[in-house]
Amino acid sequence: MLKNKFFLATASVLVLSSSSLFGMEEEKNQHNVGARGALTEEKGTKEAEHFLDPKDRPESTRRAIDSSFDTVSSYTSSNWSRENGNATYKLCGIDDEKLAPHILLTSPPEKKDIYFMDIGAGNFQWGYHMAEVVNELKNLPEDLTVHIFSLRGDGGPTTEEKIGRCILYNISKCKIEELRAALSEYNIENKVDLAVSHWTFRHFADPLGSFKLTIDYFLRPKTGFLFMDGFFTATEKIGISGSASNANLLIALQETKAPFLIRHHDADRSLNQFVLKRPDDKPSQLRMSYIETIPLKGNWQVESGVVTRFRFNIPNLKAAYPQLCAMHQSMVRDQDSKKLYGNEELFAYFSENKLFEGPQTYGEAISALPDDSTGIPGAAEYFRSLYAKEDPDSKMPDAFTFGGSNK
Repeated sequence: MLKNKFFLATASVLVLSSSSLFGMEEEKNQHNVGARGALTEEKGTKEAEHFLDPKDRPESTRRAIDSSFDTVSSYTSSNWSRENGNATYKLCGIDDEKLAPHILLTSPPEKKDIYFMDIGAGNFQWGYHMAEVVNELKNLPEDLTVHIFSLRGDGGPTTEEKIGRCILYNISKCKIEELRAALSEYNIENKVDLAVSHWTFRHFADPLGSFKLTIDYFLRPKTGFLFMDGFFTATEKIGISGSASNANLLIALQETKAPFLIRHHDADRSLNQFVLKRPDDKPSQLRMSYIETIPLKGNWQVESGVVTRFRFNIPNLKAAYPQLCAMHQSMVRDQDSKKLYGNEELFAYFSENKLFEGPQTYGEAISALPDDSTGIPGAAEYFRSLYAKEDPDSKMPDAFTFGGSNK
């Protein structure tokens, strides 16, 4: 029996759409990230040493968020090449044009207002397309209004317009990394039933903290979905790399205790895609804490130009290595077969309701991380070789030890 059980509860809908490896034991105030050399740790609060909380962002992270937003908001238009918003995103192989109508048609009839949102909206293509999809639906209550919020950090006008039963809120200069404050006037917290983000969070100074804010404050408890692709993070002794960031993301997803599905994706230097369903109204407790935010070296296609480093506060995290090694290898091997890994009941929900855009197969379950266990020989050597191949400039420490309590 899977630990994370999934069930569908019908409720009013708010849809959001928008455009990772292991913490090692601290080496006193000396860290190597890529070829950057020695770095100084920034201490957070005592509470931040246990669970991740964006309120405890270090000063370097706050400065980076402000600087990145100042830059992006100065752009007079949104021009992000191929990843500049889309009419559909189809993350994890799930068809937006099928999922949005399914959510609307299964919502209780007494709900009169439904909400969609696109985080990282480009030129607002997804919002306009979803309005077309919604307005073509039959058998919806006449007094049902669909509110579509499309958010972007770029400059330009902020507009509001009514199209059929939809109201579109196209919001420019939105400080997404501080989304609670940015959207405080709209009263939409804990109402999101579908969130999609494509090539947006990777550009943030603190994508992991922003991810936590999204699931804790905007997804509707028990019904809220979040679709995203991955983002870059670094840890105490592992510098930035795609494989490390994908592994960090997998740990973060497990820490949410939410049912999720994930699949390998590396086209155009993308990171893995996932879908998560918020399980309850409790804040997620990620056993992680901030260290600092530092400049990136090289071309990582990260607009903020920085990466935030974290510590994992999970006792004997190395016990999870064999599982994550196998999962990484399986996802890479199956990347062309469209396999999804994670919660089987969540996969069944999408499959039985015919929400996939094409054939998809289920890989295997991903269990929760252990609270305590003994180490497994060979894990360090596997990951040392993995990162050495992917990031030759990364200086791996001689003592490749794994975190305990991180005290």
